[in-house]
Amino acid sequence: ETLKQGCLDLCRQVINEAGREVLDVSTAVLTNASEFSTRATVGIMITGTTIDNSVIGGPAYTSKQFAKGDVVVKVDGYEANEDNIFNLLIGKDQPGTSVDITLAKGGPQGRQVTFKLTRMATTEIQDRRRMFELFNSIKDRALASRDSILSNIVDETIKLWNNMWAADQEHDRAVCDNVHNLQSNCGEMLERLYMQIEALQIETKKGKKLGVAAPDPEAASRAAEAEANRQALENELARLRAAMQNGQSDADQLRAAMQSMVNKSQLDAAQAEADRLKNLLEGMANKSEL
Repeated sequence: ETLKQGCLDLCRQVINEAGREVLDVSTAVLTNASEFSTRATVGIMITGTTIDNSVIGGPAYTSKQFAKGDVVVKVDGYEANEDNIFNLLIGKDQPGTSVDITLAKGGPQGRQVTFKLTRMATTEIQDRRRMFELFNSIKDRALASRDSILSNIVDETIKLWNNMWAADQEHDRAVCDNVHNLQSNCGEMLERLYMQIEALQIETKKGKKLGVAAPDPEAASRAAEAEANRQALENELARLRAAMQNGQSDADQLRAAMQSMVNKSQLDAAQAEADRLKNLLEGMANKSEL
């Protein structure tokens, strides 16, 4: 009984442990939030009013609607220019607030489309934002010195970094899904095991109350073996009975034959004795005539 209760307690502990959130791990932040002048961001890097890049993991990047070369035409209905675009994008500088951004896709003459983004806290992507700022600083210097090769290298570096980050994110999502599925499946199996052990414990208690011994696997095995032996003995007994019946028939035939032989022998002896007496009488008769 104590062992069963221990199994139940262990199952419950494992169920609780399997359901624990193991993927909620904070990421170390390497930059100082005080380096940034705003608390909120939409995660786009712009030159003038033209989008140069989207910060990985930021609202614009996650929306997959903002591309390099798109031009910001309006923000919340206000015409955007180089002088006011920063303040328009920041708004009241509160994370969680929304902003409508109208883009000219591919350039100033492109098709205009409006997208809604939700500003996020700068601290959530501050390391990546700082990396973009550094890349853009290098690119600005390259453009100022008309070094197109270095400018292209920066662009290729940012593109590769974006792709690597996206691949890592997809990998992390797959790992999270696998872990959650594993936790769910293990939890379900442990719950079933817990219920079975609990049911076994209840049945054992009922058996004790009725004075019935708990099922013994070894006793069940011995009973099955005894039943098999009993069946084998019954089969052998039936075979012997059949053989005895056949033997009885053979014995009857032998007895009849022997009886027949005994009667014939007695008849022959009687015949011989009769012949002897006949001869004796005939001899006596001849002597009396003389």
